[in-house]
Amino acid sequence: AREQAPRLLSEQYLILFNWMAHRAGKLIWIERSGGTIAHLPELFELFPEGKFLHLHRNPLDACISMQNHNHFRLRTFKHYQLKTNNGISWADLDESDLNNTMPMSEKLRSIFEHPVPLEYFLQDWSDSILRGMAVLKDLSPNQYAEISFEDIMAEPNTALAQISSFFELPAGGNWIEQACGLLNKGQAAHAQANVEQLALLKEYCQSAMVLLGREPAMKIYN
Repeated sequence: AREQAPRLLSEQYLILFNWMAHRAGKLIWIERSGGTIAHLPELFELFPEGKFLHLHRNPLDACISMQNHNHFRLRTFKHYQLKTNNGISWADLDESDLNNTMPMSEKLRSIFEHPVPLEYFLQDWSDSILRGMAVLKDLSPNQYAEISFEDIMAEPNTALAQISSFFELPAGGNWIEQACGLLNKGQAAHAQANVEQLALLKEYCQSAMVLLGREPAMKIYN
């Protein structure tokens, strides 16, 4: 990296991706970074000729998974400025709490152990979708596509062929068959929303789900 000449950030990334593809003996590098739909406006600004594939999942499944994941729980705790039952917030932590050389401090432990309600993750999911999709009007039709996690799990051969076509990948090879063999069907489990969760989904995620075609738009005219 130090040997590289000063360039635009987007140019540095393209050089890095090309280097990694060459190092791996491949022709194309497709960057897959989860949770980046919220950054689509910035990505489009950096890569105005880029192709963007949005892989989305049922929000209840996604948010229950996030609720059980330490990274997302800490991120949500910080983003929404939550406090533990004993009044500790992210702002109360200092360098002595955030390091890898000492045992976990009591303040940090209290944040780890604090339950974060599901509605915060639903709000985060919805905000990310709405922010990202606001830029779609600026993209050409061949620059953006979306596919659901459920479709990939149900018909992986068809879904991966669609993805290959979208990215204009060269024909040949048996990578689709190899990829299908890596799928774990158990990951396709769909949470059955209870009455409370249904109400939360409607309150926090309705607009985003309509945009993704997961919910029908409200019928204004008969």
